[in-house]
Amino acid sequence: MTTPSPGPTDVDPSSHVAEPTARGVEASNEAHKRPRILVVEDDEDIMRCLAMRLELSGFEVLGAGDHRSALELAEGSPPDAAIFDISFPGGDGVMLTKELRERAATEQLPVMILTASMRPGIEEEALASGATGFMRKPYDSRALVSELKRWCSDDAVEQLAP
Repeated sequence: MTTPSPGPTDVDPSSHVAEPTARGVEASNEAHKRPRILVVEDDEDIMRCLAMRLELSGFEVLGAGDHRSALELAEGSPPDAAIFDISFPGGDGVMLTKELRERAATEQLPVMILTASMRPGIEEEALASGATGFMRKPYDSRALVSELKRWCSDDAVEQLAP
């Protein structure tokens, strides 16, 4: 079996990343040393590439392929940050972001919307839902990892690979 590459590296100048309103969920780091990233992606190849790149960068990855699984993971033990595709079974990244913003445990969770959608207004819609950042596929994996490191708590970031 061929090992997939760690992720696309093309930079999309239309990617937008806002300043997070707060750091990742501090309490979640007490139970583990590596920052936990919830990745919601229904394409198995993209999920595998994202997970590999994030794990090589020192993150722990919680993967979900649908809306219900994503909510269960987020509520069970809130991650430090999240990456959502814009579309997946049972919902979408905008809807999921709005739902997490309504819950006390995840209201400050930094969220990156990562999508291949070229639908007009999608970036504005994602950011208006409460997403912290927005990137288009193909994405720059170094920029994505850099943002996640910035968003996670200082204690957890010290555990990350350079």
